Amino acid sequence: MRKVLMIIFAIILVGCAVKPESMGIDSLKWGSMTDKQRQEAIDNYNEINSYAHNSKIDTTQNRIRVKVSGGEVMLPPDSEYNKYFPVSFILYEGECRKVLIHAKNSKSKSWLISCYRDNKLLLDPGVSSSIKTHGSINIPESPLWQWGHTYRQVTSSGISKLLAVSVYVKAIGELKGLAEPISKSV
Repeated sequence: MRKVLMIIFAIILVGCAVKPESMGIDSLKWGSMTDKQRQEAIDNYNEINSYAHNSKIDTTQNRIRVKVSGGEVMLPPDSEYNKYFPVSFILYEGECRKVLIHAKNSKSKSWLISCYRDNKLLLDPGVSSSIKTHGSINIPESPLWQWGHTYRQVTSSGISKLLAVSVYVKAIGELKGLAEPISKSV
């Protein structure tokens, strides 16, 4: 009986520690969710944070520079879209990273979680579905990354809810694993 009470208490503490807005869920939707849906969202959020904090970096692997700019992002606690300052970061193959996004016209901020796994750039995971816990945006590696490529009008359904942003990706060094190098004139 004591163990059951401890488990229930731990679940309540975890539920209280995570605000719905920090998971990309507005308070109205949170209020309409069942306990099971809330727990699934919390579990997915904890999984996302776990791999963002615990990814191991192998510096011999491919690495890419990513820049997210333009468009808008939904930042708590407003639950409305905001203009934001562009963010730029480097990811190694197998790495996940949390990047802080700041609104331009308010003090709102949020984390954009990004991963470079299995030759894919994964951005903005979502907590409402275990399918999206690794990224609501999935961009497969491309030979265009050798010279840099911008994906325009990118929109996500994850925690940050990116709207019509530009995502620039450039390989740093030569990408290992591409079938054949192509010339820039293609």
